[in-house]
Amino acid sequence: MEEMFDELHSPTVLVVDDDDDHNLVVSMSLAALGYETRSASSCAAARAMLAREQMDVLVSDLALGDGTALDLVASLDRRPRVAIVLTGFDNVGPKVKAAFDAVLLKPTAIERVDELLRALLSTSQNSARHSGSRHKALAKVTALARVAPCDSSSRGAA
Repeated sequence: MEEMFDELHSPTVLVVDDDDDHNLVVSMSLAALGYETRSASSCAAARAMLAREQMDVLVSDLALGDGTALDLVASLDRRPRVAIVLTGFDNVGPKVKAAFDAVLLKPTAIERVDELLRALLSTSQNSARHSGSRHKALAKVTALARVAPCDSSSRGAA
């Protein structure tokens, strides 16, 4: 796997999940892969953390105890460069798909999350410098993400 992190900066990832076990597993797994991680168990805690510290990445469960990841992203003054949602819902609405760089179905292997984050971070870094190559990078990201189909008639639609 190509190394993109340098000694000076590892991407900072905020993991938001109200399931403490899942939150811990995702946070520790990403930390083991070289990311600097923070965790929050609610929208309110995530908002407070994001108000204090700029994060490169948001990885959030869709359904949280005090709202949704969509509520969280909509309430932010400054969104992290990359935002992905992990969900057990097999169908999400178009608002969710539009608000996030990727929607991944649980369970998702951490290697898949890592590969997707690396591609998205690379795309966001290069977009200003190489706008023409952005389409190729986005095609790769789309191929990596197993995006939940949009069907507003099913449960979990937003």
